[in-house]
Amino acid sequence: MKKRAAAGESAFGRRLGLDPRACRANPDESMAMNRHRLVGSSSRIRSRPAWQRYTLFQLPGIAIVGALATMGTNWLALPVWTIPLALATWIAKDVLLYPVLKTAYEGDKPVGQASMVGSLGTATEDLRPRGYVKIGPELWRAECSEAVRAGDAVRVKGCHGMTMLVEPVESETGRSR
Repeated sequence: MKKRAAAGESAFGRRLGLDPRACRANPDESMAMNRHRLVGSSSRIRSRPAWQRYTLFQLPGIAIVGALATMGTNWLALPVWTIPLALATWIAKDVLLYPVLKTAYEGDKPVGQASMVGSLGTATEDLRPRGYVKIGPELWRAECSEAVRAGDAVRVKGCHGMTMLVEPVESETGRSR
């Protein structure tokens, strides 16, 4: 059977510029080492603050509204003051919607399984070393280096594919709850 290549060794990984040594050595560290390449920090748009990305995304809409208002004054005999009125209304709409849409334009936050690192969960079955844990409302396949009983609390320390790497959470009494 053919051994599966690490993420950086694939053609896709090479195109992204991933470090294959980091991917082979420790999958948890490789995610952290290569995240800047995957998130797109080299992209100029991605490195701008959220308000700048939002503004740049709204510029084509402003140009279209301006063009339509200008055509309306020429073809429909609308007064000339409708051009600045239409533009001001469109820009006011963008300003009012920005607080609601700001989170969609904020980048460089971990997404998917990487965002779950540090989260607490509960083992739904014994982990010896594999089993299932409930993290929030979701049930995840998990792997733990220590034996964990069903109902014990666990903390996510990383992920490998769709499997969460967890560790037991110690309570005040010295053992996991």
